[in-house]
Amino acid sequence: KTTLERLIMGLYQPTEGHVRIDDTDIAQLHHVDIRRNIGCVAQDSNLFFGSIRDNITLGRPLTDDRDVMDAANRAGVTAFTQSDPAGLERQVGEGGAMLSGGQRQAVTIARAFLGRPPVLLMDEPTSAMDNRSEMHIKHQLAQLKPSETLILITHKTSMLDIVDRVIVMEKGSVIADGPKSQVLNDLKQGKVRAVS
Repeated sequence: KTTLERLIMGLYQPTEGHVRIDDTDIAQLHHVDIRRNIGCVAQDSNLFFGSIRDNITLGRPLTDDRDVMDAANRAGVTAFTQSDPAGLERQVGEGGAMLSGGQRQAVTIARAFLGRPPVLLMDEPTSAMDNRSEMHIKHQLAQLKPSETLILITHKTSMLDIVDRVIVMEKGSVIADGPKSQVLNDLKQGKVRAVS
């Protein structure tokens, strides 16, 4: 799944086939355009020494405060910063050590939400969150517009509530692909076979 994520982000080049977004091969796109149009939440919440605001606006230091607050609200960051006198200026420590795992994930989700990119690529985005925080994120993701795409990489079946299509991969191969209800039913009935 990490390889798939890196292929979509243009960090790896496919050895065969193509990665396309809206029928455009990403090999034809500049890496800056890819990063601007895909909000990515990697499985590991990568934070650097500085404030929560600095970590949300990484690569976009001139972002308007309203946009930063919108992203922070949508990601649930303000749930733990509103009672802190430092607010979004709260320091995260090296690697985010001064935040819990769920809080680190919320900050990286806010970073992905910033600028409202047309594609969100999220790898286990709520794995360290409590149920309440996960429900908040699910609600926000369920509000995406039809023109926005969510690529959700997850092992948590609870996160599948917000998707229309499910692709099951094993050992680098697609073993099931289709409408969510059909794929989940096929899995339940044992119609999907593992790759040998």
